[in-house]
Amino acid sequence: TALVREPADPRGQHRPRVSEVFLDAWELFRDHREFRRLAIVSMLFISVQLAFPHFQRLARDGLDDSVEKFHLMLWVVAQNAGFGVFSLVSGRIADARGNRLVIRLQVLILSTTPLLALALASLPDRSGATLFWLPFAMLGLTPLTFRTINNYVLELAPPEQHPRFISTLNLVLAVPFVASPLVGLLIDQLGFLLVFTTISGVVCLGGLLTFRMTEPRHEHGDKNSPPVDIDEALQ
Repeated sequence: TALVREPADPRGQHRPRVSEVFLDAWELFRDHREFRRLAIVSMLFISVQLAFPHFQRLARDGLDDSVEKFHLMLWVVAQNAGFGVFSLVSGRIADARGNRLVIRLQVLILSTTPLLALALASLPDRSGATLFWLPFAMLGLTPLTFRTINNYVLELAPPEQHPRFISTLNLVLAVPFVASPLVGLLIDQLGFLLVFTTISGVVCLGGLLTFRMTEPRHEHGDKNSPPVDIDEALQ
């Protein structure tokens, strides 16, 4: 990167203070109703990531130590395969029906993932270990849902406001991770069942709240326009 030269921003050299960044983000959250609804859905959805580090720990209790490394490799493959499969399906739905419906489906599917992990871990004779790749395949939806939410924001915001909306969304998505150490502590104290069930309920609530969101393409009067892609919009 030492050989890469970045030209100066022609709009000026003003660098906002940290307080100004947070204030601007708060004003957008407060004043823009549709963005606020999406932000709340996003914070609830990302709660599934709080459970993700503990999936391996949950499965280890039902695995034979001699084959644990094989299962770890299988879970990584399953997660990447899940991302690929869900990408194909989600893209077709987004093109036909819009990103709002895709976000709803993705979040609702993700809300069942901790419950599925609990069910497999509770099967007798460790029989659930052979199927524990299924929750990881479903977790492949997580980065895809990030992208769908970003595409929704780009359709929601005026082009000149894209950087502001995206940066505020990223800030909002970071908020739930403050509770990450608490999740681990609660699992130690209360066990997986209560914590994972609660996380599933929180994520499911996010999916249900998508029914309050609007579809930007319909609001703009063009039901057949293709979805905005984040990579193209931010170039």
